[in-house]
Parts: sequence; structure tokens; C-alpha cells
Amino acid sequence: TWPMLGGYCGITAAPIDYDYGTSVTITNNNVYMDGQDQGTTEQYAQQATNLATQGQASVASTKEEWKPLGVFALSQGDEKSSNNIFQLAINKDGVIRGNYYDGLMDTTTEVFGAVNKAKQIAAWTIGKTKDRVFEAGIYNLTQDQCPCLVHAGSDKTLQMMLVRIPDKKAQN
Repeated sequence: TWPMLGGYCGITAAPIDYDYGTSVTITNNNVYMDGQDQGTTEQYAQQATNLATQGQASVASTKEEWKPLGVFALSQGDEKSSNNIFQLAINKDGVIRGNYYDGLMDTTTEVFGAVNKAKQIAAWTIGKTKDRVFEAGIYNLTQDQCPCLVHAGSDKTLQMMLVRIPDKKAQN
């Protein structure tokens, strides 16, 4: 839940809802959040890349406390199934780690990322590359469905959806 996650990470501000296409929009190659200019699309994508790169560089021990953010299927548009799964966790410093499973290739790759606590935005990569950077609001990651952006370089951004996969053990 947001109160648990915000408290764990030391975020005391009210949650920020990153609803891409509604509260975050693009007009004339500029990104706006609730009507406030956030820069060009290139600058916005670079901010996400910088944040993800910060997470890649963070030394995070498996011995420290980690909280699961969840397991999510990645879908686009009206897709009803997905072969792409993220398992994400966060530490108190806002470092993100996890795994990405590609069902078509039957491969699992580590995920590296970070959270900007002031902006309440998370950005992560699959492996330590920078060719695809995933971005979502940290509050949104506490919901069952979470809109996200995928920045493919600085000139292409796709809007996608992360759909929480219920933990069957927790339901029993």
C-alpha cells in the first residue's frame, strides 16, 4: 500500500499519481504534468535514463531489507495476455532491483533502477543497458494497474500498462 511504501522509503508528501495521457501529457514535443511544463520529450526521457543509470550504479546488498513492489505483466493497448513479467523490489534508499522474464525467449534478466523520492518517480532498465528505460510513478506501483512509459532512446516513447499478478500464497 502507499502508506506502507511511502513510510518505508521516507516519503512524507501526498502521493503523486502519474497517469500518462491524463495528468502527464505531451503537447508540441513538451511534457506537461498537471499543466506544468516538465521540459521537452527528449529532456523528460533523459531524466528517466539518468535515474535508471543511478540505480544501476548503486551498490545494493541482498542482506539489507527489501520490500516487494510486486509482480507485474507488461501489456500494451488492449492486450489480454503478456509474455513479459517484471518482479520488482525496493530498499529504503529507493534502489530498485528485480527480474524481468521474457516468456517468448524463456530468459530472465536482472532489473536495475531507482526512485526519485521528491518527484515520486521510478525508472529502471532490463540489465545494465540504456536502450529501454521503464518509468512509472512509485504510488502507481502500489495499484493493481499501473500506467508506465518505455523510453526507447530519447526520441521514442511508448505508453504501456503494468498489471499486478496476484500472489496466490497471500490469498490462501
